[in-house]
Amino acid sequence: MASTGTYLNFPGNAEEAINFYAEVFNSEIMDITRYGDFGDGEGIPEDAKGLLMNAQMLILGGHLLQVSDHVESLGMGKLLQGNNVAIVLMTDSQQETNDLYDRLMGDGDKRTPPQDMGFGYYAEGSDKFGIVWMFYNTLEG
Repeated sequence: MASTGTYLNFPGNAEEAINFYAEVFNSEIMDITRYGDFGDGEGIPEDAKGLLMNAQMLILGGHLLQVSDHVESLGMGKLLQGNNVAIVLMTDSQQETNDLYDRLMGDGDKRTPPQDMGFGYYAEGSDKFGIVWMFYNTLEG
């Protein structure tokens, strides 16, 4: 079933943030992946390997909250107000991801076109208003 969530980027203190939010919302952190855990960690700067690539938890109403450390040395660019928050669309199919991506990113910044990223079918970009959208699908089809 399709759903939406919020993705927050931090300048190196994502773990502190997700622990704070877990306490505030009396919620349990469901999953933590560090940059050094992804793949074989090759190409990841030593000082980034312990930082959070992704951590997630459910808050009010089953809303998925995800956090990540933004690592400029991995080609992510500078963390600024505007790219520190994204709307996440967990789609029901790869086709739905493709269709929504094409419609939302029409005149926007198509940073990461839809593709298999090893952890799922993923895309990212910002629309013509500068709003960052992330698309994620783990299902076949």
